[in-house]
Amino acid sequence: MKTKHIIFVAVVRVLQAVLIQTFFQPDEYFQSLEVAHHAVFGYGHLTWEWSTSNPIRSILFPSLWIPVYWLLKISGLDETNALIVCPKILQGFFAAITDVSVCRLSRRLFGREYTSLTLLVSLTSFFHGLALVRTLSNSLETSLTVLALSHWPAHSPPAKSFQTLLLPLLIASVACIVRPTNAILWLYLCAEFIFQSRFSRKAITNIFSAALFVGVLSVGTMSITDSLYFGKPTFTPVNFLRVNASSVSLFYGGNPWHYYLTQAIPILLTTKLPLFFHGIFLTLSGRTPSPQLRTYARLIGWTLLVYSVAGHKEWRFIHPLLPLMHLFCVSSLCQATREIRGKSKLASTLLTPSGFCILLSLPAIVYTTFIHGRAQIAVMHHLRGLAHTDLTSIGFLTPCHSTPWASYLHRKSLDHGHAWSLGCEPPLNTPPTYMDQTTIFHHDPIAYLRINFPSTVDSTFPPSPYPTTIPGSSPSFRTTWIEKKDMVTVAYVDQWRHTWPKYLVMFGVLPQMKDQEGTTVADVLHQKGYKRVWRTWNGFEEDEKRRGGVEVWRWTST
Repeated sequence: MKTKHIIFVAVVRVLQAVLIQTFFQPDEYFQSLEVAHHAVFGYGHLTWEWSTSNPIRSILFPSLWIPVYWLLKISGLDETNALIVCPKILQGFFAAITDVSVCRLSRRLFGREYTSLTLLVSLTSFFHGLALVRTLSNSLETSLTVLALSHWPAHSPPAKSFQTLLLPLLIASVACIVRPTNAILWLYLCAEFIFQSRFSRKAITNIFSAALFVGVLSVGTMSITDSLYFGKPTFTPVNFLRVNASSVSLFYGGNPWHYYLTQAIPILLTTKLPLFFHGIFLTLSGRTPSPQLRTYARLIGWTLLVYSVAGHKEWRFIHPLLPLMHLFCVSSLCQATREIRGKSKLASTLLTPSGFCILLSLPAIVYTTFIHGRAQIAVMHHLRGLAHTDLTSIGFLTPCHSTPWASYLHRKSLDHGHAWSLGCEPPLNTPPTYMDQTTIFHHDPIAYLRINFPSTVDSTFPPSPYPTTIPGSSPSFRTTWIEKKDMVTVAYVDQWRHTWPKYLVMFGVLPQMKDQEGTTVADVLHQKGYKRVWRTWNGFEEDEKRRGGVEVWRWTST
């Protein structure tokens, strides 16, 4: 790509990152920005992945944002909106790596004339628009994966040197540090490299020596940095694989074996799905313009097969495969435009039904950028705008991790129990009957408020004695109240006691919830002296616990 095109792509992705006003996944904050914020400013909330005795996340990924927060801290700009905008700018540059790298691959596969068309396919991708510019580990994993693939040798004769393999494997090792499961892709590519060389001794020596060098370097770097951060010898990939191979991963939901085929791929590709299927057909029938696509088809199949074995699945787990899927879309477009003369491939495509399919995803990108989940971000801007003397304590009666935390709110005065939220730590060492705090609360919120909160509001708003639940601990289940309801035993433990805060944040559906006598949550809050002072719309919401927009309630008087 020319320099002006790279600058264009970077500007587009940075603008897209800065303009995002919506919430997608908790990991966008709690596995990246919140960790970096805590490392620099010394306060905030670390989830169980970081605070358990055997942490499963490496500090290397969140450390990308540590210099940003450090510069804001020493310059005094951390109290401005730069705290929110600057990490987004950095992520925008990371996202641009994906577009530039997939164009590099396209040029190798199809020739220079299809580079602009490939860029259009990538920039109009719905899932890229939804996730690529967010600070998710899967997003950076995607950028690093396609960058490494763009340097991976297209053919693997024995003549390929150690130096040729070193750069892509170094990049791949960083992707594996970000997400250890990325190694699944590279195990296949290395195996195919050896197979294509017909098991040449030179090829095997080169690939194993490069992999050994990169492996020792990356493992050593990760071990040292993680051990220094956690204050004890730590190797997070082993902990990560151990936890995700256990039933703990199913605590966050299980999915059928065909989930990636029937749900994830259609969502990732949306309107480009017919082009992808046509590109796959051309490849399998031997009519593809590039034999390298057959390698990518096998790589996609292998990765989906391995990922489908795991019980817990999410769309974003296969995000690194999306740039390769886009290449099959381009392959389909190559077939459709090969006979056209006198016009650019980009212009000719836009005048066809295929061009309509490509551009049809733009409204969905606009919706997920500005509307879907907007209230969960808007409420943090509202709270951030309140005076420090007014916002002295706050509680979030929402499903766990429904909003950003200190990376947006940035109030040290709210630390040590003055700000709390419901937890959802998994059952690391607890009985099989374990139910997390969020589940217990939403099972009967009125009973929870009556049992776990004082009968009256203390107008001094003391800190909550247990602002977070302890990961990996076994609650005593020394219950103060138990009720049989819908064949579920609801247990309230001493570790979940709260104090009434000055402000409460909740989704709009919560105040309308009733108990068996017809009393609503709103009735209980009004009796305690709370009134709704702010609310906003959230767009369509599929989760019934997150419907009705977001509301802020403030204690006024009894």
